[in-house]
Amino acid sequence: MVVARLQQHPYDDGKASARILENIGQENDPHIERLYVSAKYDLQPRYSEPAQKQTKDIARSFKSEQFGAERTDFTEVPFVTIDAETTRDMDDAVALTVNEDSDQARYQLHVAIADPASFIDQHSPLAQSSHRSAQSLYLLGGTIPMLPEELANHCFSLAEGTVRPVLSCRMDINTDGEITHAEFARATIRSRRKLDYQRVGAFLDGTADTYTDNDPQPQIATMLKQLAELADLRRRYRETHQIVSSDQAEYAFEVNQQGKICAVHLRERTQAHKIVEEAMLATNYSAGQLLAKAGKGLFTTHTGFREDRLGEVKALLKEEQIEHDDIMSLDGFVTLVNKLSNDQEKATLLPALRRMMPTSELSLDAKGHLGIGMPHYATITSPIRRFTDLFNHWAILSELEGAKFRNANEEYLTKLSENLNNGRLADRELQQWLICQYAESLVGETDSAKIRIVTQQGFGARLETQGIDGFILFDKKTEKSFDAKRMTLDVGGQVYKLEDVVKVKVDSVDMDKRRIAFSVA
Repeated sequence: MVVARLQQHPYDDGKASARILENIGQENDPHIERLYVSAKYDLQPRYSEPAQKQTKDIARSFKSEQFGAERTDFTEVPFVTIDAETTRDMDDAVALTVNEDSDQARYQLHVAIADPASFIDQHSPLAQSSHRSAQSLYLLGGTIPMLPEELANHCFSLAEGTVRPVLSCRMDINTDGEITHAEFARATIRSRRKLDYQRVGAFLDGTADTYTDNDPQPQIATMLKQLAELADLRRRYRETHQIVSSDQAEYAFEVNQQGKICAVHLRERTQAHKIVEEAMLATNYSAGQLLAKAGKGLFTTHTGFREDRLGEVKALLKEEQIEHDDIMSLDGFVTLVNKLSNDQEKATLLPALRRMMPTSELSLDAKGHLGIGMPHYATITSPIRRFTDLFNHWAILSELEGAKFRNANEEYLTKLSENLNNGRLADRELQQWLICQYAESLVGETDSAKIRIVTQQGFGARLETQGIDGFILFDKKTEKSFDAKRMTLDVGGQVYKLEDVVKVKVDSVDMDKRRIAFSVA
């Protein structure tokens, strides 16, 4: 496998010529799939000499702890990071204070976020290479960081026991779970502990006596329990006033030294995951409010229903006799979704309605994110890993300190969206390639599977124990009826709908087309 440039097309004389630029490797080489996909999508970052010099200068300033003047000192606040055990690019830490004497500011949630924006100028070489990468890619078998590894895993990472510069967000939350005030500042912190999801989760659910093996501190143990209480409170608030989607099963694919999937594990969702999720949602919501007021930054938006499916949505609601307001407005959409969620019979319509919704997208306009029921949403909690978050840090710093800032235009945003999509396509292609290889060992096995998509010809489902997607295609001669509004397929009187669990058999794997075929067992 090689990378080549076509030198001559065969149009005139039937002869073509190409020049080999790079040797990727042989078909049986370890990790050849990842190397191939990385080359195909041009994923490996190329740092220019100015970018490399910039990296060295930043590393030098961190060694001498030169973080700039006018930072608030939060080094005595008991921050902790909660992430996967193997994570090295820790870009957020949390701390919590509980004030029993105040209903309006009962909880003060403090989120500290790595601060690369203070060291990487918006128009510098590193900023340009980060825009091109758009995000860190956590591919099966290897990571491709957005920033140079020395910065991502060392300088900017909120490592345990080390003084680090951060962008701080302090939020007051009342006894109902509502955020009543948020304040941003440049600061310094010293993380007390690097904690991992599994140990914190086991501690909080009572299956472990402590959250770590290393010198447990009572103060942190108490704070973790309070963070868990706050996460539950925030989720209840969002279930009432915003939108909370049901948790979906997630799977971890274990890769061996050859770069092949050797095992699949159902990823356990612990109380620790919920703590981090609620803290990050609250922070991004607060950032969205700040940037919307300032009229700058990049917003993650969601329009609710797709305009081209709006007629079908309204027809379905009419047939089901469901009263509603303006379902394209934030309030109307939130009211409808929560009304259906709380009705056991009508809740079965939600999976079909979600198929008529678009994916979220980036926007220069401070429009709402109807998918989570928020008026504004701007991500800032992963500036080491996502360019969007780094960009929004530049915007916030311009508000805090009057720093120079140039907002994005449509061309800049379009290119960023293309770069993000390029990484997603690469990740999807690699994963499907490796999954198909792994699925060859499963041919003939049966398992329960959850239906994820329904078409006129059949349905797609995901194995519940292996997390592998396949498609059940019914014979053309088989009598069947498809309801596009409800996303149901009637096959000889047997009705299949989204979220149903069915028993399937793995029939075959087409490695050329990267497709897995199931049949109803």
